[in-house]
Amino acid sequence: SFGITALESAAAGVPVVVHPWAAEGLCEGAEDAVCRAESPDEWAERITTLLDDADARRDLVDRGRKVWQRHYSPDAVRASVRTLFAGLSDGP
Repeated sequence: SFGITALESAAAGVPVVVHPWAAEGLCEGAEDAVCRAESPDEWAERITTLLDDADARRDLVDRGRKVWQRHYSPDAVRASVRTLFAGLSDGP
């Protein structure tokens, strides 16, 4: 799964770099909300890019916040739970 640390980081406006296995649990449409890095060289390159390029950093932060707001914010979770319960009350 995406993981609570990555979710908290995205919600707080921190750019997120994850290992590819951590990105597998991303919700639909969230693939571009994180940077993926596997090897030590990739991690160094992704982090250096984000430190050096304010536009890239800001863009990644914006995408991460949008994903969090759309899928994981209290309002989004509340709406999902309401939809779930509405489906249960319809019965078979």
